Amino acid sequence: LQAGKVLRLRVVDNFSNPVAGANVWLNTFGRGPISPTQQESIPIQAECCPKTDAEGRMAWEDAPDADLTLDIHARGFMRVSDFTVRPDGEEHLVTLPPALTVMGTVSDAKTGEPLPRVRMGTGWPSQIFDGREFTNAVQWSPLERFSITFAGGEFKHTFEEPVVGGTTNRGYVFKFEAEGYAPFVTRTVAADEGEARFKIALTASSSTLVTVRRPGGEPAAGADVCLATAN
Repeated sequence: LQAGKVLRLRVVDNFSNPVAGANVWLNTFGRGPISPTQQESIPIQAECCPKTDAEGRMAWEDAPDADLTLDIHARGFMRVSDFTVRPDGEEHLVTLPPALTVMGTVSDAKTGEPLPRVRMGTGWPSQIFDGREFTNAVQWSPLERFSITFAGGEFKHTFEEPVVGGTTNRGYVFKFEAEGYAPFVTRTVAADEGEARFKIALTASSSTLVTVRRPGGEPAAGADVCLATAN
């Protein structure tokens, strides 16, 4: 065993106010110092999950003497992930940006009546390379917590984490869907906007009947029908 080091953090908001009760979690997944005799990473076998005090401070008295990767989270703030720090006894400052709250209404575009049940999917802006050029696109999260259903024609949800991890928060894109209506995709909402309001009007969709037949004219059961873009 090696002697531990002291890790000190102070967690504040964008106005340098202390954030009390923030959770500090040591991420040990596939991370750690390099062994002097091996060329592979050795996971740090330790646990750290304290909370900050009223002044936003926390101290870990026996932290491993290595570069540590931390996730810091508090209610009402955006999670800060992959914060790398080495315990040296000095106080290290962590700034938590505010969480993103999305709210608004969803109605019928023709009648103006609120829709009784709406699903909001969440994605992030991306780019797709087709072999010739990059085009802007949206990737939608398959995770259940990023697909929220609302009732009564109103919605409000607070996001305290990015849609995709392991990278800088790329922002949020929302897709609203209701049965019998064409979906609506919003603009990209930046992670630091704090609050975004939308007044969504969905247009009733028309049904399209597609019949697929085999060369002999009989119905082709089980055929895949896809909507293709111009690319």
